Amino acid sequence: HVRNASRRHRTWRNANDGRDGRGGGSGRGRSHGPEKQMLLTEQALQEGATSLALHEKKRRLEGQLLELRDRLEGEGRLDDEEIEKEVQWERERVMERSRIE
Repeated sequence: HVRNASRRHRTWRNANDGRDGRGGGSGRGRSHGPEKQMLLTEQALQEGATSLALHEKKRRLEGQLLELRDRLEGEGRLDDEEIEKEVQWERERVMERSRIE
């Protein structure tokens, strides 16, 4: 009986690695004091917000270009190549005007 109890104790101690009894593991992912790292810096948050706003502008532009393409196809006056040129011209015009890269 003593042997089993001793084995259980050793297993608990090894699992907790001598820490204060709050669980085992290597301690990775824990932050202690002032060296705590922020997940995202203010700069990263700003860049992310800017990137999302740019993506949203591009998405809206492409939606408008699809509507233009549908309208031009529905009119039937232009062939596919001319429609593509017209849509590309409009894309470049709007991107230049809005400074979208």
